[in-house]
Amino acid sequence: MTTDQFISKLKKKLRDIESENTPLKIAAIATHQQVSKRIFEDSLDTHNRKIAYVNPKGKRLEAYSLSYANYRLKKNRLIKEVTFNLTGEFESDYMNSQSVTTAEPHKINANLYTVELRKSKGEISHAELRDIFENDFYKTKIFTLSKQEIELFYKVAAEEFKKQFEL
Repeated sequence: MTTDQFISKLKKKLRDIESENTPLKIAAIATHQQVSKRIFEDSLDTHNRKIAYVNPKGKRLEAYSLSYANYRLKKNRLIKEVTFNLTGEFESDYMNSQSVTTAEPHKINANLYTVELRKSKGEISHAELRDIFENDFYKTKIFTLSKQEIELFYKVAAEEFKKQFEL
């Protein structure tokens, strides 16, 4: 291969990254699937502790508030641990999928992926959200990437960028 051919191939690979950024897409999907599994299947917060309800006095309880537990029981849902799956709508909306294994973040452009709640907005009342997330959402990080998830993102992105530039 001549130098000009080599440069031409590298420029094409760079154009592909600029237009599609497949390494970023693959890393974003892998990370989003891991976060979704942690939250919705394992019921773990960012620090790999069971998701907990924090009562008004700041005590961490690995159970629901009494009012929300009663609400879940009326809907025939388990209350032995804190989860985010009442009807499955929030879960599938967060994952942008019906399954953790096919979860994908929303693509804004080739260089930006995000998690958005597009269907669930307005379908759960403010009081219900407050009951679920009050204190918990701010004192216990649930939707923030964990250190391991950040490491996974960078590892997958690096591997995919390396593959992208193989000749």
